[in-house]
Amino acid sequence: MVTIQRITMNRRFPTTAALLALFLAPALGPRLWAAGPGLPDPPQGPPSRTVSMDIPHVEGAPGSRVDVPVHVVAEESLSMVAVSIELDTSILDVVDVRPALDVEGLLQGIKGIDWDFEWFVNKEEGWLQASLVFDFKAREGAGLPAGWRQGVLMLSLVILPEAAEGTLPLVFTRAEGARFRGLFNNSLGPVYNAVRGHGKPFSFNDKFEDNVDPGLDDGALVVQIIGDIGIFLRGDANGDLGLDISDPITILDFLFLGANAPLPCEDAADANDDGGIDVSDPISVLIFLFLGTEPSTLALKVPARDETPDELGCANY
Repeated sequence: MVTIQRITMNRRFPTTAALLALFLAPALGPRLWAAGPGLPDPPQGPPSRTVSMDIPHVEGAPGSRVDVPVHVVAEESLSMVAVSIELDTSILDVVDVRPALDVEGLLQGIKGIDWDFEWFVNKEEGWLQASLVFDFKAREGAGLPAGWRQGVLMLSLVILPEAAEGTLPLVFTRAEGARFRGLFNNSLGPVYNAVRGHGKPFSFNDKFEDNVDPGLDDGALVVQIIGDIGIFLRGDANGDLGLDISDPITILDFLFLGANAPLPCEDAADANDDGGIDVSDPISVLIFLFLGTEPSTLALKVPARDETPDELGCANY
């Protein structure tokens, strides 16, 4: 069974950063991202050494939902990114695939573009594919900019409760090892992982013509099943598995309403990971949300365990 999702949009996103600029703290540092382990490129033609893809190591407990980013490192501007990933769908359930938040933020400032996003999952064969077109006119400045080194797609997965402790690979499909022909095709055959630069306009039907095979430097990527030891998303104070304006509000309610506003995970509310919960924590989240900067404590953007010893717990996340 193949599940198909498609989103076609031409829109602008309103910004509220100016409303908060009077009281938010300065930017706290550069953006960070986590790289996966490196493996040789697949022998499917010369890959582009200016574009590569990777997925970081992500941990989660049986029965939990985890968000897994797909990073793209691009030294050239791109008008399209397509990925194909194999995974064990007997243990992992694919809930959603979507553009990363930074990509939506990128699209805010681009006027007059038509972008398209679609994804497919085949649970019986154990694979998913996703295609994100930034601009069908392939104009420079209207797509993923040169120098991009962040997430482009986000995979939302649920680790089934019966999963045993161990590792589950998330593998970029290689042409010589694919178990399926794929739903993305061009005149040369199926397309698994591809990018397209700017310059030549294209349509929905020919979006995979003139594509470039990116370097796949991470190979076998894993989700680590580690049991029930307190997995949480730092800054997610209300426990809804995301970061938005409701989280700093939740922290402020806890600080000023006390017992009338309990937290599902105190560790998650400690946004700056200083071992306590105070007014600096909602400020850190607001900086992350509205000023486009990321304190290192919030840069991972995926649920993980706390590596910093403190007295805060996470019993109900």
